[in-house]
Amino acid sequence: VLMHPGDIVRLSAYGGRLKCNQEFRGMVGLVVATDSTSPPYSMHRSNAVMVAWNGQDASTPNYHIRADLKHAK
Repeated sequence: VLMHPGDIVRLSAYGGRLKCNQEFRGMVGLVVATDSTSPPYSMHRSNAVMVAWNGQDASTPNYHIRADLKHAK
């Protein structure tokens, strides 16, 4: 399932196991952009999802790959 700006997300089981996502465990986030700009490290453009997490600075969203995320229920 594709993610679109405005979707509410959580970390998936896979994303929650990654050390780099530790600070986002238990949080919900808002997808602010997808596929628009890819960071310069090995992330494929079609998987890039920018998320503004609750309690974090919304002006600096975090990049995730699609597998890190799931839609919040």
